[in-house]
Amino acid sequence: MSVAIAVLDRDRVSACTDNIAVVDAANRVVTSIPRDLWSEVVGARINAAFARGGCPLLIEALGEHGHPVQGVLLLYRRAVEFALTEVEIEVPVDRPMHFLYPLQPTSPIEEGSKEIRFDPPSEILSGERIHQWLGARYVPGRAGSDLHRIRRQHVLARRLLESGFDFTTVLANEDLYEWQGAAPAFAEFAQVRSDWFFEVFDDVVPKTIEGQSVLVSRRGPRYSMLRTPLQGQRQRILDGLTRRIALKFAIPSWGILPSRRRTRLIAVLAARNEARFLPGWFESVLPEVDGVIALDDGSTDTTLELLEGRREVLEVVRVPASRPRWEEVGNHRLLVRGALEHGAEWILAVDADERLERGFRDRAERVMRRGAWLGFDAFALRLLELWGDRNTYRVDGPWGRKAVARLFRARQDHEFDTRPLHGLKAPVQAAWRGRFPIADLRLYHLRMIQARDREARRQRYESMDPGELYQPGLGYAYLTDESTIRRKTVSARRGFRG
Repeated sequence: MSVAIAVLDRDRVSACTDNIAVVDAANRVVTSIPRDLWSEVVGARINAAFARGGCPLLIEALGEHGHPVQGVLLLYRRAVEFALTEVEIEVPVDRPMHFLYPLQPTSPIEEGSKEIRFDPPSEILSGERIHQWLGARYVPGRAGSDLHRIRRQHVLARRLLESGFDFTTVLANEDLYEWQGAAPAFAEFAQVRSDWFFEVFDDVVPKTIEGQSVLVSRRGPRYSMLRTPLQGQRQRILDGLTRRIALKFAIPSWGILPSRRRTRLIAVLAARNEARFLPGWFESVLPEVDGVIALDDGSTDTTLELLEGRREVLEVVRVPASRPRWEEVGNHRLLVRGALEHGAEWILAVDADERLERGFRDRAERVMRRGAWLGFDAFALRLLELWGDRNTYRVDGPWGRKAVARLFRARQDHEFDTRPLHGLKAPVQAAWRGRFPIADLRLYHLRMIQARDREARRQRYESMDPGELYQPGLGYAYLTDESTIRRKTVSARRGFRG
């Protein structure tokens, strides 16, 4: 069972909630709920639930939207101010942001405002600047969005967790919070880590109801407007059970007849000094996609020339060799933007040292079509790590369980995973309760075949992540450990070219 955390907009129990998040420790997911989300059971925005009916009504409103919780941790506004008093933190900024902000953090913006900015590539936040980052939502000349504000909050939360900040310090002072619901379940909050999934309940559309500008769940008419609450609850349970079952098994890709291509599938590739792998990559990937968007990250070998020499490569984004370090998130943003500009309906992320199984496209079309029946629009592919030669792959321990979310529907509102290492390529909001369905599609990784490549890979990650912050519990020593090695032979039917 999940628990909720709600931050009150004033220091009184009868106040509305300014922020609501659901913590699902079992699935390692934190889901933020926009304050303007319309609730049928409240008859108003969900942020009014607590002020109108206390914790029971807020719990009912969260359950209405598919997030049942066993209790709510209520934080007074001063609790956030107390926790962040001494904090100074750097956050990444991917584009210039311009807002209007109240003259005082607790004043209505109607009483006066000032202009604030956040500029790339990063900002160092402390004092009022932290609260501006967390709270600003009014954009000059147009309506503001709580969804944008929530995503900035996620960026700050992840950076604080990465720095070792302890959010549970506010629980030491009982004057700063209240717990309402079942027995206090504070352990769930203490488990949150930077590698958890941070999601936004953003499958919504703006509407005006009873004179209020609100956000209405796209599932709302199905769940609460056209059905009784009991029928809506039954439908949510049925949908949840169906998806849970689907996540237990791979989405099948088999079929008797070839699958007609119905989607425009664009592959994206970020590369630096990958000339030795690219000829095979072209042979494996190009027949399976409708085009490629590539990024050359300052290569000093012939990578750029190879990419520009293929007509199937629709665009090559150039990053100067003078850039001091590889920026995985920034590179992926540029690739997704390029794919969208070239009309991608679906995107496939494949590294230069990876190969697709033969017949990948027919199989992928079936997976995309079958997954759509369940509401999935992103899939994890099985990653098979070749070891020792090109005909065998490793299956012992973590090696037999690897899957990477690389096939996903193209969307303008793609929410990027901001972790600098091992981040998701698929949109964060495309996960369901923190997980992606695994597709019966194979992706082969060549860089673990030779011992020298394995050792170089381990050294690279250990230097980039010495504290194993981005791979907790697993680390990087396993990359060269052969003490429990067990391998399987690549299927002749599902092998690869290149």
